[in-house]
Amino acid sequence: MIGKSYFLLSLLQVGLSQEWKGDAPREVTAQEGVCVQIPCHYTYPSHLANQPRVGIWFNNKKQSSSSIAFHSEDHNQEAPQFRHRTRLSGDLKDGDCSLIINSVTRGDAGPYYFRIEFDGRNRYNYHPVTQLQVSVGLSQEWKRNTPRKVTAQEGSCVQIPCHYSYPSHLEKQTRDGVWFYAEKQIPWAPLAFHSKDHNHELQQFRHRTRLSGDLKDGDCSLIINNVTRGDAGPYFFRIEFDTGPSHNYYPVTRLRVSDFTDKPTIFPAEIIAGKRVNISCTFNTTCNGTAPVLTWDTPTDVPGSVSNTVTQHGVTLTYTSVLTLIPSLKHHGHNLTCRVRSPSVSLERTLILTVQYAPQNLSMTFPDTINPLSINLIEGSSTVIICSVESFPASNLMWRHLNVPINSTRSNNELWLVIPHVTSWHTGDYQCVAENEHGAVEGSITITVEHQNFNQWITGLLGAGITLCVGLIGFIIYKCVRKGSCTGRGHSAQAEQKRGDGKQETKLNSRIDECRGPFYENCEVTGALRNQKKKDVEMKPTHRVNSYQVDDVYANCDTDKNSIYANK
Repeated sequence: MIGKSYFLLSLLQVGLSQEWKGDAPREVTAQEGVCVQIPCHYTYPSHLANQPRVGIWFNNKKQSSSSIAFHSEDHNQEAPQFRHRTRLSGDLKDGDCSLIINSVTRGDAGPYYFRIEFDGRNRYNYHPVTQLQVSVGLSQEWKRNTPRKVTAQEGSCVQIPCHYSYPSHLEKQTRDGVWFYAEKQIPWAPLAFHSKDHNHELQQFRHRTRLSGDLKDGDCSLIINNVTRGDAGPYFFRIEFDTGPSHNYYPVTRLRVSDFTDKPTIFPAEIIAGKRVNISCTFNTTCNGTAPVLTWDTPTDVPGSVSNTVTQHGVTLTYTSVLTLIPSLKHHGHNLTCRVRSPSVSLERTLILTVQYAPQNLSMTFPDTINPLSINLIEGSSTVIICSVESFPASNLMWRHLNVPINSTRSNNELWLVIPHVTSWHTGDYQCVAENEHGAVEGSITITVEHQNFNQWITGLLGAGITLCVGLIGFIIYKCVRKGSCTGRGHSAQAEQKRGDGKQETKLNSRIDECRGPFYENCEVTGALRNQKKKDVEMKPTHRVNSYQVDDVYANCDTDKNSIYANK
């Protein structure tokens, strides 16, 4: 039918537009007594794609309740002259707003425009209007309206839109419709469809082809189920009247067969651990042929039930499978697959389960310790306590001290409590609270702050004092020894000698008065040996000792073997 080919080509644009746009012809001509289609396609803002909607056609330039030609929700609102004669050829969800009027009358002539209603704020009238012209009597010409090319997916069904007209004097004649699988009619040309005798059909098409409408309404659209690669090629339609002429409608329509790419659609639902949920999978087709089969692949330990339904909106069939299950936390991240099967192909779509659950397994970690009930801290030290939790979605965490919030974070399953300098103020109970939309959990820990040990301080101080005293005494001793060695060799000696027949006592007092310099350079010996007859020691008072001779500072002194300075 007129407009179906346009609908198929523009289907993918639905819902993607951010604007209200309508596409309908400015003028359509119909013949009185037959049906007519006003092709229509519309777009709308994408955020309304999943919203329910109502489609309305008005037979007037201005909006009026008395001029409603079609109402998708309440047919009682339609004007009496249109009631039971109007319908949509497609599905509003697919962006198809094409209007079909059966048994057209001259009173149907006039302006038509389409209106879509989503809710109280999102409504739109699509202009300009389409002017319907109604001619008296049927066309005197053989005409057809079919696309030049149609693409089908292997394993699915396909529709080749077709609308035809013929001379008006053949209106009452019975007729047969024939679809040829060829470039033109030749003897023994293969038939894809024959409305009267299916035995004339080529074996590969038998039981797979049919017409989507009624030949009396001028609808010659062909449906092919379970399309194969061998179905690709040229097709044309032929009408045969019982007592009248026949006519071939050219040019041909060329069918192209591609890989099967249509996948089912899974509508995700909010999945909460322990709660029953319904997950829907749908598959749409415009062909009422071999029904596709929807199946589910679920985790092996997930009990569930499945229900299947089929609904029709215009020419669109929607196959729906609803899976009911009760997920648990362990199913988070598992795959859930919906598969559509046809006699020869199958495709699937997979949903990764995101199971939502309340916070759980809250833990507080202190260095090397998990979930301590209390901890002891030394005043002046620093510490970090980490609070973590498991949840989906992520929780809002908060630290409290004595029930007063001191730290928080949003949508994060971990929160650090950092104390850079511990004081007595930090003593007390601390709570970590985790909360998301499904619940909350709380943990607590007690911190005790200890002052530095006074006895340890005293012991340390005494130790330092003793060390200081020992060092001072050692220093004094060192200074004294140093002073004595630098003053020189001072000593007194008494010597007694016995010679011959008597005793003599000789007292020797000697003093070295002065010694300066490391090598005793200016060493003078004063004094004399008292009461001693013999000179024992003779020193040169002004003799300079070699300053580089370190080993023996007395090397240049003349000594007597009986001298007290002699080396023994």
